[in-house]
Amino acid sequence: MPIDAQAAPASPSRSETEARRTLVAAGVRLLDEGLVARTWGNISLRLGPATFLVSPSGVPWREVRPEDLSIVNIADLAWEGARRPSSERGLHGMIYAAFPETGAVIHTHQTAISPWIAARLPLEVPAALRARLGPSLPVAAYALPGTPALARAALRAFEAAPRSPAVLLANHGLVARGADLEDAFRVAESVEALCAGLLPPLPPPPGRPDPAPASGGLEEFIAVLGELRPGAFVHHSTRPWTLAFSAGGRPLRPLLDDLAQLGGISFTILPFAPRGGAPGRRRALARALGSSRGFRSREALLVEGRGALCLGADAEEAGTVAQVLEKGALAVLGAEGLGGGRPLSSLDAAYMRWYYLRHYRNRGAGPARGPSGR
Repeated sequence: MPIDAQAAPASPSRSETEARRTLVAAGVRLLDEGLVARTWGNISLRLGPATFLVSPSGVPWREVRPEDLSIVNIADLAWEGARRPSSERGLHGMIYAAFPETGAVIHTHQTAISPWIAARLPLEVPAALRARLGPSLPVAAYALPGTPALARAALRAFEAAPRSPAVLLANHGLVARGADLEDAFRVAESVEALCAGLLPPLPPPPGRPDPAPASGGLEEFIAVLGELRPGAFVHHSTRPWTLAFSAGGRPLRPLLDDLAQLGGISFTILPFAPRGGAPGRRRALARALGSSRGFRSREALLVEGRGALCLGADAEEAGTVAQVLEKGALAVLGAEGLGGGRPLSSLDAAYMRWYYLRHYRNRGAGPARGPSGR
């Protein structure tokens, strides 16, 4: 979609070539610092008074090239570029329009903030960090990703707390703004470090003095999964919050919309030793994965006391599923210490799953293109 030449600045304040290289490197940095996974999140740089440069939709960060970035008009979000820009470009555009001093915006799906966004609570900032983060970080009301409603909710939160350079997005993530990319990164990193220091200790599994049950014994589960999902890579996740959650014996209802993309309304938990021997195990696994049509293929299932089995087209993708599931387990257990999480509605969770299946599950070669939130 071309931008009207009259709307674009005659001479951008920075070299466009330099800005493209900078933005590509920043996307890899988001990934390396654990602020996003695979293709989630988005990032932008102001080019001048009227336009900004933004990352593409649904491309793994390590595959993004300078020519994949789009130029977007702040006033009407018209864009030009070889690839469709981030679905959150409206969020970026509203921030640039409202805050002319903002030179960069990053939207993350970082881990340690998960309990606060799940509980939809603002984050109080200690005195030592207030010069950078302001007195508190507000939380924007929940809205579906990529919608004007989400952009408006974030903007209202920023305007209600003008000293805060970041806003928590309920059940979703964080958006940070800065004078430049380095400034925005410092904000996101500071928020993550603050939340990591406030996380509760891991709860010990009920009735077990040892909080880390044995990780083995799932060979038969994995073999059956290979039959049910030919070609899929199966990763056994024993990450700490996933293990702790699996010990509770309850299904995992997503409090974060990126997790809902991977499993819809709920992730099933199976007993470690299902009744009926091998046939019973196969039936239980087939039910846990869901139908082979429509909302098929939850990308993971929990095994009581043993963590989770995560599926993907390859080891990297299955590891990403494990990373997102770990965030989801942390969101539930951590939010319980903050008064409880606010789950997505069944309708919103089902929509997130449908959207993922339709727009991302079959992109590119192989069974999947990878989880995506941008």
